[in-house]
Amino acid sequence: MLSRAFAITSDLGIRQQVATSLENLGVGIDVEAAKAGFIARWHLVGPFPWDASKNTLDKVFIDEPSVDTGRSYQIGDRILKWSRYISDQGMIDLEKLFDPHENVSAYAYAEVLLPEDQDLLLKIGSDDGFKCWFNGKLVGRFDSDRAWILDEDVLKVKAKKDTNTILLKISQGGGGWAFSAKLTDMDGNPIRCQVK
Repeated sequence: MLSRAFAITSDLGIRQQVATSLENLGVGIDVEAAKAGFIARWHLVGPFPWDASKNTLDKVFIDEPSVDTGRSYQIGDRILKWSRYISDQGMIDLEKLFDPHENVSAYAYAEVLLPEDQDLLLKIGSDDGFKCWFNGKLVGRFDSDRAWILDEDVLKVKAKKDTNTILLKISQGGGGWAFSAKLTDMDGNPIRCQVK
């Protein structure tokens, strides 16, 4: 029953409660996605207003690239807060999670634990544009409209032993709105990392 509830709900609060209940029962929701190298555990915040004709990915809504998931943000008459999100797949469908979902943007933040310093590939898919920081350093961006395609952008990153941070800003004009992020070694083999 909990697995079915997890599959059909898009409300971030309810989804987190169901995910926690499943994990307490020993059900790893993101196990298959993690085996493929996907980051499936995120903190999300949005939607922020977006106007592709006036804004660029450089318009700042949070203290990027710094992240404090305890902060909230006043946008008009709304207060936006970070919410924890666990996915059972690689692609995160933001259109189902946020309303409104046209002419907006959102942030996704993850902390991944790695066993050693190493060069890795961070593979991003985004619908529409994205801006990405790895350990606080800007490593990639795409500032236009497009459909989501798996691993469309491949970014070389320097990972360190222990905690590494990933911050994504994803823009949205209209239609679909989604993103994915995957870590692999330099040969394309998935890196299965622990996500805080």
